[in-house]
Amino acid sequence: MTIITYKSQFVQAEIAPTTHETQTIYSFPPFAASSDVRSSAYELYDMGLNVVPQPRGQKAGYPWKQLQYTRLNRDDGEYGLDSLFAGECNLAVMCGATSGNLFIIDCESSSALAYHLGQLRQHGIPLWVVRTPRGGHIYLQAHEGEVHNVEPGIITETEIRGQHGYVLAPPSVHPTGAMYTWLVRETAEIPQVSVHDIDWLATPTGNPIQLEATPPSQSHTKGNWSYRVISPSSNLSNCTRDYIQNGYRISEGSRNNRLFAAACDMYGNGYTQHDVESILSPIALASGLPRYEVDRTINSALSGTRTPSRPEVKPLTDNTTWHYALLWAANRPWQGRRGATTRALCLALIERARLAANEYGVFRASIRELAVLARLGTNTVRKMLFHFEGDNIIQKCEQDRTSGASLWRFSDSIINIGKQLELNMDTVGVPPHWLRYSVFLFNSDTSERGALGHSVAFVYQYLRGVETPMMPSEIAEVLGLTVNQVNYALRKLRGFDLLRRLPTGWVVVGLTVTEFEAQVLSKSSVSGKGAARAARFQVERELFIGWRILNVRLGREKDAFAEAVKFITRCRELLEDPLLALALELGGVVYLDDGTPVILESSL
Repeated sequence: MTIITYKSQFVQAEIAPTTHETQTIYSFPPFAASSDVRSSAYELYDMGLNVVPQPRGQKAGYPWKQLQYTRLNRDDGEYGLDSLFAGECNLAVMCGATSGNLFIIDCESSSALAYHLGQLRQHGIPLWVVRTPRGGHIYLQAHEGEVHNVEPGIITETEIRGQHGYVLAPPSVHPTGAMYTWLVRETAEIPQVSVHDIDWLATPTGNPIQLEATPPSQSHTKGNWSYRVISPSSNLSNCTRDYIQNGYRISEGSRNNRLFAAACDMYGNGYTQHDVESILSPIALASGLPRYEVDRTINSALSGTRTPSRPEVKPLTDNTTWHYALLWAANRPWQGRRGATTRALCLALIERARLAANEYGVFRASIRELAVLARLGTNTVRKMLFHFEGDNIIQKCEQDRTSGASLWRFSDSIINIGKQLELNMDTVGVPPHWLRYSVFLFNSDTSERGALGHSVAFVYQYLRGVETPMMPSEIAEVLGLTVNQVNYALRKLRGFDLLRRLPTGWVVVGLTVTEFEAQVLSKSSVSGKGAARAARFQVERELFIGWRILNVRLGREKDAFAEAVKFITRCRELLEDPLLALALELGGVVYLDDGTPVILESSL
């Protein structure tokens, strides 16, 4: 059996659709394609596609649904691609976010394939096409996000596969015995397009169909998909969110315009003048604008009637339960030994509800997702969720069938308290420091234990928006903390040179975000801790789904698959010996104990 195949086989194909008027022939130059499933799996995986084995000659049979949220592990000796694609199997490629927003134009006939190829040519889009038994698969990746499916029957002899599924890829075998083969790959990478570029789709009656896409989740994830979290309290536009994150870096010439636009957007979304000033003023000052210019720009933005920059955002309804949970959290004292971590986990649950809650307020949140958001350990999260249930803060709603993660909802008592608070929105709302703290918690290693920690970070974010010095008793009263908690936070902040003591109280040292993070991380050893935690959890997810697939294959294929895995393992161990690897590369042959040769074919 070949360990790694580089030898190319050439594919020449023609598609000749016939109409009552004319005949069009598309001819492509030969394309070198591997006939080895494992080699093809590695090649597509390294291009960013999410691959999964399926039974040889079949379209389905092995687990795949969890791969809508994660990928397989590439290199693990037991549950990596080597073992999972051992023996005889088909190769499938996931559509959607885990494959870089891959979507497939699935053509059910040669004439449909020829039509779409012609349209791609006219639009100047390179071709990545697989020849299937009935037609072809056209591979594309969308800039906007995960493309919505278009089911069979809506477009003539065509289906759009963009989410919640997969397609078989070469060199898989169709149930009829026909092979999937690459027809053409004109570029080294899969073509990247906008959904608006695919503007020729239509129903049989001629009604145009515009593809839709779901933008990437802003949930904090790592690996190949990394998005920054802004805040569970924010319906702001991406431009405003970027200003909150990076406004201090804006160069002279656009600082006023960006500040004005952000202030208008916040005011249009219901933020008070105090909210707008306390959040945006420090950012604008850090960018270099003088105080009088900042005040004048914000006052100008608030002088008229403003609407949100994203008018398509739906207003909050009773189904938006995260909003009421956030109001409850922001007006609850978080005291005691577990107060800071409890507050952090509550924010993480609110963030998951904001991103994923359905019309009944039910949302998916795995232990690992919450641990990454709250910057806590999985054991801590597990124990605290148990207490949350006991205190009737959240209720468990079984498990998500696709991912296996728990489903949750906030309790009716919490939602009702939030609704009552909303009735007093003129005097009771989400304080600005909660917005800053949620951004800080989800995105900065400085909130890790060993740096500032959760409780100290919360106090710091409050003091950032306060212009006058404050005494510990005043801070404790505003934040719902004990004086001891505040004094502990002040001592720690002073140790990082982030506070100054004035005769009338404590004030924060004026630093930009970059300067602040550099100062804290230089005095601690937590730099990269959040990323390392997320990466570790990602590997755990990858190995778990690999373990599931491996055991299903062992159950179905029994000794044949076990022997294939054993053979792959023995060959891999041999190739780890540098002398044997060199001998193989130079054309030598190594025989196993049973006489089976280990062959490494050379592309030369």
